[in-house]
Amino acid sequence: MLLCGCQNYYDQQKKFYLEKGRELFNRGDYITAAKKFQNALVFDDRYVDAMYMTGQCNLKMENYKTAVEWLEKAEKQQPDNLEIKVKIAEAYLAWGRPGYIVRNYEAILSIDPKNTGARKVKLEFLVQAGRLSEAENLSNDLLKEGKQDTRFYKVLTEYYIKKTQYSEAVKTALEHFTFSDYWMKTITNLIQKLEENNDNERLILIYNKMLEQVPNKIPYQEALSTVYRKAKDKDREEQLFQKLLQSNPKVLQVKVNYIDFLMYYKQQNQAKAFLNSQLKEHPGDIALTKSLINYYVQTQQIDSAVRVIQESLSMFLPGTNSYVELQNMLATIYFDNGDFDMAATIAKEVVRQSKSNRDARFLLCKISLIQGDIYRVIGELRLLIRENRNIAEFHYYLGLVHEIRDETMLAEQEFRDALTIAPNYRDALKKWLAVYPTQGVLDEVETRVNKYLISNPADQEIVTLRDEILKKKEGILTSSNLTSRQKTLSLPGLP
Repeated sequence: MLLCGCQNYYDQQKKFYLEKGRELFNRGDYITAAKKFQNALVFDDRYVDAMYMTGQCNLKMENYKTAVEWLEKAEKQQPDNLEIKVKIAEAYLAWGRPGYIVRNYEAILSIDPKNTGARKVKLEFLVQAGRLSEAENLSNDLLKEGKQDTRFYKVLTEYYIKKTQYSEAVKTALEHFTFSDYWMKTITNLIQKLEENNDNERLILIYNKMLEQVPNKIPYQEALSTVYRKAKDKDREEQLFQKLLQSNPKVLQVKVNYIDFLMYYKQQNQAKAFLNSQLKEHPGDIALTKSLINYYVQTQQIDSAVRVIQESLSMFLPGTNSYVELQNMLATIYFDNGDFDMAATIAKEVVRQSKSNRDARFLLCKISLIQGDIYRVIGELRLLIRENRNIAEFHYYLGLVHEIRDETMLAEQEFRDALTIAPNYRDALKKWLAVYPTQGVLDEVETRVNKYLISNPADQEIVTLRDEILKKKEGILTSSNLTSRQKTLSLPGLP
């Protein structure tokens, strides 16, 4: 009786911890859930369900090696359990172990050729491996069997992306997207492809679909605002900001972005009124203060901008981030208005306080370049690029320095790098076209110009350059064909 009572107690405890763990797992608290499953195993170290769920937790936390270890422990207890075998295959898939993935799904399919879980693992593996013909056949088979789960449609979306069938990828995502880690990775990839193709309308559809489900909406609303801006869709951007301001009344960044929107569309009076109302509520806020300074700069009220900066500097300790930001803004204002000495004095003070500050260092490079001090500039720009490889302007200015030094090949490479980072960088495109050796290698030129014109179709100067390039390319091809024909006609034995 005593032994029976102990066993009942152990069974109750292990089931209690299992259920608690599952509740936490379903809420997404995988760390605490795993601890509960471990508690269940204290009362039964061969408890398959607890082992299986511990593996699931580690899989969700991307601890793939540990996930496999726990799932394989569960498999030893139940070697004929295909559900566990499928989850092991999924873990190897996420871990990126091709040989183990194939071995596991093939083992399952040898037992049950129609096993849906194993076939979905196989499909995902085929898509990842780029074996798209096999993936198409398998996905068609699965679709014939009826509606599949959301993960299947995530993989189908990835298949369409790899096939560059973006309209089908968008259609599938719009119908089947559900907020989850695995879907977000796919959606991020799709967004990147749509951005590369300047497909603004489909981007808008995808962002709106995401906003129906994602818990933290602000980053995606801000991204959607950027798409509206690129599409010059003022009305929809305005509607979006009204929703944002209503649903996030205390988020200052939303208000700062709205001010930027008003200034972009030349609604200066509305911007100033909104700014004043916000500064009354949040006096001294650095983000709003910077917006006020930008307002004065854009409306050519330079003295007012300088005054606001000087008043604001007294509110912060020298060397703090806000103090340095304001100093950099002041230096830039002096630089843009031709007072290079004052700009340099302030920028040097910033560097003295913050030696690695890239904005002040770059401004000093531009001033030195204007003043003809090229040798100091070239070393500093190379250092800035080494520290910040993805800032197009650094590459552009280094290209200018090489151009001044008649180092054409080096200049071409820097202008090219600037364009690779920022395809819409007009000045870099013009400079690159001026130094790029176009004889016989015009495809890249045509590609880069067309990429720029997708976003800037009204830029007549670049359109003219493109037309000249196409004419030159046509002339080269015609000349090449004539030469080839002449060589053929002159071969021995031909009439």
